[in-house]
Amino acid sequence: MDDWETSSYESAGYDSGLVGLEFVDAPALNGEHIEWSFRTVGGKTAPSGTVTSQIAVMTHDHNMIRGGTNKLQTEFGPHDVGGGRFNPVQYTADDGDYYASITVGNDVKYVSYSVNERRAHAV
Repeated sequence: MDDWETSSYESAGYDSGLVGLEFVDAPALNGEHIEWSFRTVGGKTAPSGTVTSQIAVMTHDHNMIRGGTNKLQTEFGPHDVGGGRFNPVQYTADDGDYYASITVGNDVKYVSYSVNERRAHAV
């Protein structure tokens, strides 16, 4: 994960102009990872380096522990479906209740989970 990036999804040099993204599958705890998928909106292409997701990991009382962004490593076509995933225990190893907020485009989704003995569990 990199530093927060709040810039628009602009693809300079592409005919598509601004590239919007949307969830295909909402984030969910799958085993010990939080996973989600996304695609571009309106049949556009996104260039390498486009921010696809912003992530914040929070304590149950809304204190942010860590955050970051996911970016495309290669060009992303209009019919492609991409995915993101991370292991929340890497950021919240202490036992307790937590949640992650994942933003794709203008949509924010939340996943609550509990950590017990260095394992994430659905709440």
